[in-house]
Amino acid sequence: RATVLAYGQTGSGKTHTMRHVSRHMAVELLRRADEDGSGIELWVSAVEVYNEALRDLLPCESGPAPLQLRYGATGVARLEGVQYWGPVRGVEEAEALLEQAHQRRATADN
Repeated sequence: RATVLAYGQTGSGKTHTMRHVSRHMAVELLRRADEDGSGIELWVSAVEVYNEALRDLLPCESGPAPLQLRYGATGVARLEGVQYWGPVRGVEEAEALLEQAHQRRATADN
């Protein structure tokens, strides 16, 4: 598992960075999986932290489940309730999921 996190003040370029990094990561992971037959699967989730609230940007059709941050006995953080979509079969599918997430994020306009 891997996590990509962008943190910063409004207007600092988080959205631009995440779009570029996410696309590059999807392309590279899917390319390597095809080349070496490693069995790598790409699953996508998108979570927003806005005004100290967690929000799933890719909820299931029945609507978003409440998200909760939990800590295990070893102190490792785990996010409960988030939806994972996959396995993603191509870059276009990954981009479509990330675009859905982008459209649902909180902005100064909404």
